Amino acid sequence: MNPTISEIVVNRNQNTIIEPYFEHSVGGQEVDQKTIVELSVENDCLLIRFNCLNDPFVNDNYYFNDNSAMWNQEVFEVFIANGKDDPTDYLEIEINPNNAIFIAKVKNPDKLGSELSFEFINPNESGIVHEVNKETVSWKGYMLLPLSLIQYPDTEKENQFRINFYRIILQEKQNNKDWKCSSENSTFACWSSTRADKPAFHRSGYFGLMTIRK
Repeated sequence: MNPTISEIVVNRNQNTIIEPYFEHSVGGQEVDQKTIVELSVENDCLLIRFNCLNDPFVNDNYYFNDNSAMWNQEVFEVFIANGKDDPTDYLEIEINPNNAIFIAKVKNPDKLGSELSFEFINPNESGIVHEVNKETVSWKGYMLLPLSLIQYPDTEKENQFRINFYRIILQEKQNNKDWKCSSENSTFACWSSTRADKPAFHRSGYFGLMTIRK
């Protein structure tokens, strides 16, 4: 396990707040925009509350359908795998300012994201409850994830997870609804920086470690 990864302990029935500044996926420096993430475990679910601040272009997002290619625009993302080893199999869960959600099982055999494959999960069958509210220059919401879903791929390991939180933040007004994020127009932010040479989220050796205390 990479010694530079971020770590967090979540106690059951107790709120845990992550540091409000994420890091750039390239280089690991703090991003200017705050992203507040609050975690708690209650009733066999992981509750993730998020507040994506400093976002003047929140209304320039045009994906409204679940399991669409919403990562091309602004999203808040969670990658999670049960166990503490660098994962080759994990869940990817995304949500955007329009409350559209993306859920898939990811296979990443080289742990670098160069040979990715996805198995989509029907959001209506996932058990995930979610909600988003847009404000003038920010958006916030929550995702309630059943532990039975996120105990993937190994249901025997219940208290340690490799996890990362991401946010794509648009930096320029867009006039084309089909715009796509790039290093020129957006910031690619991570809770635990992937330390890539170019924006990359699927470097699983850099996922953080979350421990749930019973």
